[in-house]
Amino acid sequence: MSLFPNSTVFQTQVYTYLLLFTTHLFESLDRGIQVDAVYTEFCKAFDKVDHEILLQKIAYNGIRGNVLRWFASYITRRSQRVILNGFKSDSVSVTSGVPQSSILG
Repeated sequence: MSLFPNSTVFQTQVYTYLLLFTTHLFESLDRGIQVDAVYTEFCKAFDKVDHEILLQKIAYNGIRGNVLRWFASYITRRSQRVILNGFKSDSVSVTSGVPQSSILG
């Protein structure tokens, strides 16, 4: 049973869930119920995703064919550069991470 069945990975109401969690925590402790919590921070995790490893894991889990090729084309063959005061740096290949402001990152 999920503590917050309506929560999702992309939920933005962090403070609401933090308040709900602390309320649940104190109510459980008052009733003598053990409470375990795991805190993780994934903000930078998606910057480190190796494209090849990700694609291998997706294929291993049964996603193949056109869907895998479409996803591979979405995350691979990307480049980035910096523009500062009108100066453009050379483009460099991006071999890890997921596109910013996407549903993935």
